[in-house]
Amino acid sequence: QMCIRDSINAEYGGAFLSFSSLRNMEKDVVQIDGSILEGGGQVLRNSVALSGLLAKPIQVQNIRAKRKTPGLAAQHLQGIKFVQELYNAKLEGAAVKSTDIYFEPNEYTKREKFVVDTHTAGSTCLLIQISLPCLLFGAKKIEVQYKGGTDVVNAPPVDYFRYVFRPIAALFGVTFDFTLNRRGFYPKGNGHVTLITNPLKSLSPISMLEQGEIKEIQILSFVSGSVPSHVSQRMNRAAKAILSKFFDASKVTYKEEAKAETSDTSFGNGAGILIIATTTTGCVFGSSAIGELKKKSEDIGQEAANHLINNIKLGGCV
Repeated sequence: QMCIRDSINAEYGGAFLSFSSLRNMEKDVVQIDGSILEGGGQVLRNSVALSGLLAKPIQVQNIRAKRKTPGLAAQHLQGIKFVQELYNAKLEGAAVKSTDIYFEPNEYTKREKFVVDTHTAGSTCLLIQISLPCLLFGAKKIEVQYKGGTDVVNAPPVDYFRYVFRPIAALFGVTFDFTLNRRGFYPKGNGHVTLITNPLKSLSPISMLEQGEIKEIQILSFVSGSVPSHVSQRMNRAAKAILSKFFDASKVTYKEEAKAETSDTSFGNGAGILIIATTTTGCVFGSSAIGELKKKSEDIGQEAANHLINNIKLGGCV
C-alpha cells in the first residue's frame, strides 16, 4: 500500500495522500456531499440504503450541514448501525454529531430478528425508511422491533406509513406485516412498532399518470395521556371546515375518527391528525400535523388540511 501511495504522490508532485484517500481511490468509493439540496438526513438515509443494495462503499461528508445541529443525531446513528448489521458492514465515523462517515457493505445477515432502539424520541418511521429497502431485497423474512417516537415533528407519523405509504407500496408488489404496539412522543419516545418483511426480487411496474377526482377523505385524530379528548374533536372540525371550502361536498365522502389512546396503546402526552384523500384513479394523498405545547387544536387541524390542499393543487399522483 505504501508503494502505491508513493507512486501516486510522485504523479501529483509529491502531494501527500492520506490512507483514507488512498483507500477511496482503490475501492472506487462513492463520494457524497450531505449538504446538497435541503442538507438534512434524507441524503444520508438514501445513500446508506443504496450502498447496501448496490454493494458499493460510500463516504458521506457534511452530514446534515444545513440543520441547526449538524451531524448525526440518535435516530440517524441507530439507522446506520442497523443497516451495518444487515450487511456486516465496515462503518467509520459513527458517533453522535459526526459529519463524516465511511460505509462499506459486506455479506447480508443470516439473522432473522432485530431490535432497533433510539432510546430517544427519534422517529421510528425514519428508521424504517433507511432500512426497509434493504430488508425487502434480503434473502429471507426478517422481524424488526423499532423503538422511539412514532408521532414527532419533522418526520412522517406512523399512521402515514400505515395508511398512505403502505397501499402505494403494495402496488409495486411490496408487502409486509406491520403492528403499532405503542405510540411514543417527544421528548421521551418509548413508542414501539413491529415490522415483518417479505423478501422480493424485483418491484412491479405501475402507471399513475392521472390524479383523478377526490372521492373520499378520512380525518383521523388522536390524543394521548393527559390531553383531553375534545382536542381531537376540535382538530377534526377545524380540518373539515377548511376542506369543505375546497372540495365539492356532493362528490366527496367524509369519514372521521377521533380517538383517545390509553396507557396500553401510547406513552406520554401527545396529539396528532392525519388526513387521507383517495381519488377515482386510485391515488392516495396524506397530510399530517402533530400537537405541540401551546399550539391550538384548531391550528393543528387547519395545518394538516391546508397541506393536503396544497399538495393536490400541484396536480401530482402521490
